Amino acid sequence: MELATATPAAVPFALRMAPAAPDAADGAERRIAPRRRVLKNALIVFNSRNCTHRCVILNMSETGAQLKPQDVFGCPKEFVLKPSLGQERDCEVVWRRGELVGVRYI
Repeated sequence: MELATATPAAVPFALRMAPAAPDAADGAERRIAPRRRVLKNALIVFNSRNCTHRCVILNMSETGAQLKPQDVFGCPKEFVLKPSLGQERDCEVVWRRGELVGVRYI
């Protein structure tokens, strides 16, 4: 008698996905303002407005945003975020994870 083994195709998709990591170590939400998903092209402007990097704003709130910069390693600690539509904001990098950057408006 042959035992049936689960193949990756037989496992439901939801079970194969990695769970989302909580923002805080205890799983509590630490954001002051709720964020909303967006997909906006923007510029990271720095060095007295002489240098720019392209980026995409993935989500934003009244207090900050999550960005995917063109060059995550070239993204400075402080800069002006200039969306293609909307108000430009002075920003400070709060965290970096892989290709993503979290900023707080200052």
